[in-house]
Amino acid sequence: MFRSAATKIAHNSTIPALAGNQDLRPLQDLITAEKAVIISSVIAAIRPQRTDACAACSDWLQIFQRQQRP
Repeated sequence: MFRSAATKIAHNSTIPALAGNQDLRPLQDLITAEKAVIISSVIAAIRPQRTDACAACSDWLQIFQRQQRP
């Protein structure tokens, strides 16, 4: 039970600062840095897909609008 609580505290960016446990601070900094790297890589991977999806939606909308004209 204590290990689970310690893991949750280490992954939280505010609790270690409030609790004052300096032993968890390096671990928490490492986890925060890893999260930033993962988030930036996911965003970089998604960006081209989003652009393609926007282009496809635009094409679909133009086709739909042509069909709706009397």
